[in-house]
Amino acid sequence: MHKTSLPKAICLVGSTDPKWKKCYREVEEQLTLAGYVVLTVVWFKDELPNFEQHRPLLEKIHFQKIRLSDIVVLTHKDAIGKHTAIEIEFAKKIGKPVVTYTTKQQILTTIKQLGY
Repeated sequence: MHKTSLPKAICLVGSTDPKWKKCYREVEEQLTLAGYVVLTVVWFKDELPNFEQHRPLLEKIHFQKIRLSDIVVLTHKDAIGKHTAIEIEFAKKIGKPVVTYTTKQQILTTIKQLGY
Protein backbone atom coordinates (compact mmCIF):
# COMPACT_ATOMS: atom_id res chain seq x y z
CA MET A 1 0.00 0.00 0.00
CA HIS A 2 1.41 3.41 -0.91
CA LYS A 3 0.64 6.67 0.80
CA THR A 4 -1.25 9.43 -0.93
CA SER A 5 -1.22 12.98 0.33
CA LEU A 6 -4.27 13.93 2.29
CA PRO A 7 -6.05 17.24 1.71
CA LYS A 8 -4.89 20.09 3.94
CA ALA A 9 -7.35 21.62 6.40
CA ILE A 10 -8.25 25.29 6.28
CA CYS A 11 -10.23 27.03 8.99
CA LEU A 12 -12.25 30.04 7.90
CA VAL A 13 -12.61 33.01 10.20
CA GLY A 14 -14.66 36.13 9.72
CA SER A 15 -17.74 37.90 10.94
CA THR A 16 -20.90 35.83 11.38
CA ASP A 17 -23.00 38.93 10.74
CA PRO A 18 -25.54 38.11 8.00
CA LYS A 19 -24.07 40.77 5.68
CA TRP A 20 -20.93 38.60 5.32
CA LYS A 21 -22.73 35.28 4.78
CA LYS A 22 -22.57 35.27 0.96
CA CYS A 23 -18.84 36.09 0.96
CA TYR A 24 -18.12 33.48 3.65
CA ARG A 25 -19.98 30.73 1.80
CA GLU A 26 -18.32 31.61 -1.53
CA VAL A 27 -14.86 31.28 0.01
CA GLU A 28 -15.91 27.99 1.63
CA GLU A 29 -17.16 26.61 -1.70
CA GLN A 30 -14.10 27.75 -3.68
CA LEU A 31 -11.61 26.24 -1.26
CA THR A 32 -13.58 22.99 -1.01
CA LEU A 33 -13.67 22.65 -4.80
CA ALA A 34 -9.92 23.36 -4.85
CA GLY A 35 -9.43 20.21 -2.74
CA TYR A 36 -9.12 21.53 0.81
CA VAL A 37 -10.95 20.36 3.92
CA VAL A 38 -12.73 23.50 5.06
CA LEU A 39 -13.50 23.92 8.75
CA THR A 40 -16.07 26.65 9.16
CA VAL A 41 -18.96 27.98 11.18
CA VAL A 42 -22.27 26.15 11.04
CA TRP A 43 -24.57 29.09 11.78
CA PHE A 44 -24.62 32.81 11.18
CA LYS A 45 -26.21 35.13 13.72
CA ASP A 46 -29.50 35.22 11.81
CA GLU A 47 -29.79 31.43 11.50
CA LEU A 48 -29.63 30.24 15.10
CA PRO A 49 -32.23 31.38 17.60
CA ASN A 50 -30.56 32.84 20.69
CA PHE A 51 -27.17 32.93 18.94
CA GLU A 52 -25.55 34.92 21.75
CA GLN A 53 -26.71 32.35 24.29
CA HIS A 54 -24.85 29.66 22.34
CA ARG A 55 -21.77 31.79 21.57
CA PRO A 56 -19.49 30.38 24.33
CA LEU A 57 -19.97 26.81 23.06
CA LEU A 58 -19.66 27.83 19.41
CA GLU A 59 -16.46 29.74 20.14
CA LYS A 60 -14.97 26.79 22.01
CA ILE A 61 -15.70 24.56 19.01
CA HIS A 62 -14.32 27.12 16.56
CA PHE A 63 -11.06 27.48 18.49
CA GLN A 64 -10.66 23.70 18.25
CA LYS A 65 -11.21 23.95 14.49
CA ILE A 66 -8.39 26.50 14.37
CA ARG A 67 -6.14 24.10 16.31
CA LEU A 68 -6.97 21.26 13.89
CA SER A 69 -6.34 23.32 10.76
CA ASP A 70 -3.13 23.67 8.79
CA ILE A 71 -3.86 27.28 7.83
CA VAL A 72 -6.44 29.96 8.70
CA VAL A 73 -8.17 32.10 6.08
CA LEU A 74 -9.91 35.38 6.85
CA THR A 75 -12.88 35.52 4.50
CA HIS A 76 -12.69 39.29 3.85
CA LYS A 77 -10.37 42.05 5.07
CA ASP A 78 -13.33 44.01 6.45
CA ALA A 79 -15.06 41.04 8.13
CA ILE A 80 -13.23 41.48 11.42
CA GLY A 81 -15.14 42.08 14.60
CA LYS A 82 -14.03 41.61 18.18
CA HIS A 83 -14.37 37.81 18.11
CA THR A 84 -12.66 37.40 14.72
CA ALA A 85 -9.73 39.51 15.92
CA ILE A 86 -9.36 37.22 18.94
CA GLU A 87 -9.43 34.14 16.67
CA ILE A 88 -6.75 35.60 14.40
CA GLU A 89 -4.56 36.46 17.38
CA PHE A 90 -5.01 32.93 18.76
CA ALA A 91 -4.17 31.32 15.40
CA LYS A 92 -0.96 33.33 15.12
CA LYS A 93 -0.05 32.57 18.74
CA ILE A 94 -0.21 28.83 18.08
CA GLY A 95 1.76 29.13 14.85
CA LYS A 96 -0.98 28.88 12.24
CA PRO A 97 -0.43 30.94 9.08
CA VAL A 98 -3.26 33.45 8.62
CA VAL A 99 -4.04 34.77 5.15
CA THR A 100 -6.78 37.07 3.91
CA TYR A 101 -8.97 36.14 0.96
CA THR A 102 -9.23 38.69 -1.83
CA THR A 103 -9.77 36.58 -4.96
CA LYS A 104 -9.87 32.87 -5.70
CA GLN A 105 -6.62 33.00 -7.66
CA GLN A 106 -4.86 35.07 -5.00
CA ILE A 107 -5.82 32.78 -2.12
CA LEU A 108 -4.88 29.60 -3.97
CA THR A 109 -1.53 31.09 -5.00
CA THR A 110 -0.82 32.30 -1.45
CA ILE A 111 -1.75 28.94 0.09
CA LYS A 112 0.47 27.08 -2.36
CA GLN A 113 3.37 29.49 -1.73
CA LEU A 114 3.07 28.65 1.97
CA GLY A 115 3.40 24.98 1.11
CA TYR A 116 -0.21 23.96 1.52
